[in-house]
Amino acid sequence: MDKVTFDAEFIKFIKAVKSEFDINFQKKLNGIIGNSMIRGNNPSLSHIVEDKFAEFLFTFYSNKNYLYLIDVNLSTCFNGEGKSIRPDIVVLERESNEIKAIFELKIDDARAEDDWVAMSQGRLDRLKKISNKSELGEKGNYIHYNTIKVNDIGEPIKTPSGKYSTQRHSVRCSPDAKSACITMCEENSRKIKDTKILRTSGDYAMYLSEKHFNNQNHSKECILSDENLKANELYELLLKMNL
Repeated sequence: MDKVTFDAEFIKFIKAVKSEFDINFQKKLNGIIGNSMIRGNNPSLSHIVEDKFAEFLFTFYSNKNYLYLIDVNLSTCFNGEGKSIRPDIVVLERESNEIKAIFELKIDDARAEDDWVAMSQGRLDRLKKISNKSELGEKGNYIHYNTIKVNDIGEPIKTPSGKYSTQRHSVRCSPDAKSACITMCEENSRKIKDTKILRTSGDYAMYLSEKHFNNQNHSKECILSDENLKANELYELLLKMNL
């Protein structure tokens, strides 16, 4: 994707996220006015970011035949040791059935672990180790995810007992796959304990905005300003991912 198109799609993504956050804020106000239910933080906001960013990636890599797994559980086993991994977004190449990249997203890193970037890299390293085993696919080493089976018109298929029927998919991880850790805003961010280093730091880690999307003191115009957004940094990061 050329830089001009990237900039347009990036702004579209930012506007969509900010609009959804503003809608959720209005719901908070409506609850206060109605004096019936008052909502504090909305956990669904993270899902908004995941969905919108996946749509952005789909457009950015429109020339590739990629499948995007959003908040999908990966069942893994390495030398007989089972462990579940649930990345925010997994970029899967359909032809090779290989994981090409992982994206971990946060609205801010105030609630993240100090080493959340390293933890993400550790999960990717596990996937690579599993995929490097010559006996991949055997009982002791695998990467699976499940989907609900559907018929030709998109309706879920059920088993004779009435449960949804699922289909298992086996995948592997490319040795060149990268893990990107992206935090939406630097405002309200935290430094790693006893250091001056921000939590979202590393070769494939960045903040998209200086100002907080979920702070209603910041207008959409304020969020969209060139001084606030880090579009060029994201563009360079995606190029470096080499997808």
